[in-house]
Amino acid sequence: MNHLRSSRPAVVAGLVATLGLTATLAVAPVTAAADELPAAVEGIGAEAPAPVEQTADQAGALPAGRSDDEAQLLADDPGQPAQPADDAIVIGAYDEGAGKPASGGQAPTADEGAPETPETSAVPEAPADPVVDEPADGDAAADIPTAEEGEAQVPGGEQAAGETADADVTEDAETEDAADAEQDAEQGADPELDADAEGADAEQVAEEGPIEPAASEDERDDSVAVEASQANSWVKDESGAYRWYDAAGNLSQGGWVVTDKNLDNVSGELQRYWIEADTGALAFSKLLTIIENGVTYWSYATADGYVVRGKHTVVGADGNVYVYLADNDGRLAGTGWVVSDAYGDGLQRYWVDEEAHAAVVGYSSDGWDHYTTEKGYVARGKVAATEGDRQLVYLADNDGRLAEAGWVVSDAYGDGLQRYWVDAEAHAAVVGPSADGWAHFTTPEGYVARGFVSYGDRIYVANNDGLLEDREGWLVTDAYGHGLQRYFFAHDELTGCSFIQTGFFQADLLTGGAGELWFYGNPELGYVARGKMGTKNGVLIADNDGVLAESYVDFPEGMYVTDRFDGQLRRYYFVRVDGHLFAKTGVFVVDGEHYFGYEDEGYLAIGRSAYGRGMIVADNDGRLLWSDVEGWVVTDRFDGAPERYYLWDLGGGVMGARLGLFKVGANQYYGREDTGYVVRGTYTAPGGQTFYADNDGKLSYTFLTSAGWSALERIKGLYSWTQYLIAVDVTNHRTVVFQGGYIQSKGCYGNWTPLYDWGCGTGRLYYHDGEGTPRGTYTIGGGGADYNWMPGGYVPGGYRTTYWVKNDVKYFTGFFLNLGFHSTVGIEGGYSDSSQLGVNISHGCIRLLEKNAKWIYDNALPGTKVVVY
Repeated sequence: MNHLRSSRPAVVAGLVATLGLTATLAVAPVTAAADELPAAVEGIGAEAPAPVEQTADQAGALPAGRSDDEAQLLADDPGQPAQPADDAIVIGAYDEGAGKPASGGQAPTADEGAPETPETSAVPEAPADPVVDEPADGDAAADIPTAEEGEAQVPGGEQAAGETADADVTEDAETEDAADAEQDAEQGADPELDADAEGADAEQVAEEGPIEPAASEDERDDSVAVEASQANSWVKDESGAYRWYDAAGNLSQGGWVVTDKNLDNVSGELQRYWIEADTGALAFSKLLTIIENGVTYWSYATADGYVVRGKHTVVGADGNVYVYLADNDGRLAGTGWVVSDAYGDGLQRYWVDEEAHAAVVGYSSDGWDHYTTEKGYVARGKVAATEGDRQLVYLADNDGRLAEAGWVVSDAYGDGLQRYWVDAEAHAAVVGPSADGWAHFTTPEGYVARGFVSYGDRIYVANNDGLLEDREGWLVTDAYGHGLQRYFFAHDELTGCSFIQTGFFQADLLTGGAGELWFYGNPELGYVARGKMGTKNGVLIADNDGVLAESYVDFPEGMYVTDRFDGQLRRYYFVRVDGHLFAKTGVFVVDGEHYFGYEDEGYLAIGRSAYGRGMIVADNDGRLLWSDVEGWVVTDRFDGAPERYYLWDLGGGVMGARLGLFKVGANQYYGREDTGYVVRGTYTAPGGQTFYADNDGKLSYTFLTSAGWSALERIKGLYSWTQYLIAVDVTNHRTVVFQGGYIQSKGCYGNWTPLYDWGCGTGRLYYHDGEGTPRGTYTIGGGGADYNWMPGGYVPGGYRTTYWVKNDVKYFTGFFLNLGFHSTVGIEGGYSDSSQLGVNISHGCIRLLEKNAKWIYDNALPGTKVVVY
């Protein structure tokens, strides 16, 4: 190299390599080889969002009738010298994974990502470069050999070839090196002057660029001793500056250092560092202007000391976000338009600012109107952004050119055919209401709203062109698809747009102006609440005009009795939530008393009301009959005389009276449907059953089921020629046996008392015209009752038998043809199969457990009445 005074560093490096060690070259100036691998730098790794996808015939097309005249730019090979260009600079693609130029250093001509390939047209004129006659990037342009550095270590950890001089160092080279050292000593040469001479051809100017936070002092090893003899390492001095000692133990006076040693001297990824000549210290968090052999280029030193390679994002002190783009040697991309796939985003377009030497996130008019995303490339298609308190939606064609201000009607942004308003100041669609163009509302998707759209506590209504409804005051209409409803429109002086008022507001009922009456606009549908509206805080109560109850109530909260909202007197308990009145619902306690407000209506339960699994019982003030636990309550509070109630949970924690037939312990009770307390004495239920109970409410015939009580009611007034009567409830599969007394005047038996209530199986419904078991009134042994006891034919054999061979049943007792009572069909030698009970299973007979069938066989003599229903 023509700018190096001696070959001693290379010789030492080669010697170390020969000994099997790793040497790190530190000379000034030396640039990394073109095939040096990029480091893993901040800002790289997140996958860029796919640009808006377009078809091939839409390539480069602009919405709203614009055409693109910009040609795709191709970069010169960064490893070859090139003449300075007056037009925009384009960095050729390189492979960050392998550290080698891709496609010969030329920018690919394929599509820039998901959208179609931009059309080729004239190259746009770029801003003048601050350095005249700047050669192309690459070591060749600076006439600096690059073979000695070798390949960098890839971010994934793959170690490339070591960075050494010739591996075969000869004895002559060592001798020559020693002779040079001896000659220097004899001539009184100063090693530091030698180092200065080596870096004489390289200059560095530190520019005030964006400063990123440097690594904290605690993150760096303070234990490194400041010893000049410590070779091939970083040393942190007392001032906190980092300095580099090369393989020979010489202190670097300035220029490039390429090493895999991080600042804690731990081997890792091969990186490129810049030592500032004026201080001899490592540069951190700054933009570097470097001049080599008269060639000026820029690099950026990160907070970790190494320079950017690939893509790196920094938040500047001015609040701007800068995205630096650099090749594998750390040279930042030239200013102007850059079209490249070299930065991990696929083929994309970047605008590099001529002052920052970085892509600056946000809007810019440089080049042409464009918006730089946080990934560094310009927006294409549709991109949402937040700036201050504004939500913006940028619209751009495939070249990143932003849509012009005004109305844009297009299907190019993935929303179908829509209308957009591009604000002239924001260069984007601004979410929210606006009177520009015409009164409209821009949605978060960027296009203007049509129909209803909710925004905060307002609803905007627009026609098919996006024109907002312009009115003030009341509107009663069914035009909005919610039936005939009442809406209140207000006008926003700030935006110049009208909107439907939602939530709580005050207005005059007649004029629609300011007033004292309170209303509530439905947050989703817009119309004012009328009648009852359930909320998480309770029920809002309003009259048919939408006037809320709080407009009439002149106390903070409490009981309120009125017929204004229900057409009859109702009692409400109002509570205030956030300053507004709501009718309290569910069970609540006031002054030790329990109350219940209906969830849908808001008014309190008064008197007796069916609810859930029973009945709510309350006095005229809404105070409930209450117990915190299930059980008996005896009180005269509601009836003027003591009555017995059985309270249990009706559902949802609401305690109330249990109704109907139920059992507690060994006793049966019946809660009356009209009062809630249990039967004492005689009571005929709504279904016609008559129940008998003692003074404690305990029913007689505790074995009876509800079907049994129904059977008792049904057979009242019937008579039998014997002391027994049998009732069969086909639907409920119950057989009930009654016993009566002889009535002399009738010459038969009546006045029935329940004796048994059995489960039974009845006929399948496809027999006997769908009845299963024929309904009617029969007698045992009557109606041609007989059984077929021989398989070969029907031979009269009598109305009963202990075993019916044909059907394998026992104790058959007939009452009509071959239908009668008998046991269940034999199963494994048994005739009491409970699975044959409670179902439609027979050809029409009534199946019973064997013992019950035997009881009928033994006791139901001919003439015993059988009622089937």
